[in-house]
Amino acid sequence: MAHLVSVPDDKRVSLDTIYLRPNQPFKVGVYGMTSDLKLVATKDTNWDDKVLKETKDLRLAGTGEVIGAPVCKTAPLPNPPGKKDYAASQFSFANEGSYRIELRNGINVWDWLRIACYVKPPNGIADINTKGSGTLNVHIVWATAGSASGPLPHYITVATLLFEKHGFKLSITPTTPTFSEPRIRDYEKGVVCDKNFGNVQGLAAEVAKLPQYSSGKSVVVVMANARQTIEEYKDDGSLAGQTVTSQDFSISGNPFIILNANCRSLDGATLAHEMGHAAGFCDHSGETSHVMSYGPRRNGLPAGRIQDLQKAFFRSES
Repeated sequence: MAHLVSVPDDKRVSLDTIYLRPNQPFKVGVYGMTSDLKLVATKDTNWDDKVLKETKDLRLAGTGEVIGAPVCKTAPLPNPPGKKDYAASQFSFANEGSYRIELRNGINVWDWLRIACYVKPPNGIADINTKGSGTLNVHIVWATAGSASGPLPHYITVATLLFEKHGFKLSITPTTPTFSEPRIRDYEKGVVCDKNFGNVQGLAAEVAKLPQYSSGKSVVVVMANARQTIEEYKDDGSLAGQTVTSQDFSISGNPFIILNANCRSLDGATLAHEMGHAAGFCDHSGETSHVMSYGPRRNGLPAGRIQDLQKAFFRSES
């Protein structure tokens, strides 16, 4: 799949935050470039609530406004000899602020990175170099009847990229991120994630029977037809994930995660977000670039959240 790399060292920079000073040039390349793809600079905006209400399209509501000169100067770079399906451009930003460089196919964003353009590095830049260690262990189990993989492959790719940037490895079992047996039965019609009237407690009893859960060494992720309301027709379909904890759902044992097989978050950071909750962070960040926020393009993992993961029950040394 097409992805962003730095020039000239070809290091993958997908989901990175790059610190630049005003008018400092940054060169970015694309491997897997096709005529349908376009590399653009955008504002680093939050959700457009009006567009979301009118269209219910996350892609339209979460997309950044394309910017050009004089705020951003863009120039194509010559292709090096021998590189096929490749293109590169140079970007520079005149004003301080937060921006994004996005690889787009129409309104769909295939890859992106964030630009922090400031004369002095902002405080959050220090988080980029904060490292953890070890392996974060995840076990996937299905509670659906169908064989579609849904958003899971995308979620795993994003979580892998985000965690590896901070020194963690991500171990997923089963290794193929598609529907597999054995599965949890009798929840094919839906898992209702209502704390008072849902069926999460029954699902928790089934999860507790799994050896991967009882071992206490992995966080279990249940792929389900999840919703927030008992009446399916009343549900707006926006629930992407839910971490089931003893505090919220009165279960005993470690937290586990429910991912909605029918809902795909815009940036694919849902698995990483819910793993942050399972590691002990119960709140949500007000900084929309942070993984633990509800922002449209999340890639920040602050030092405090790295410390949470370092102490998580599902982390191992190897």
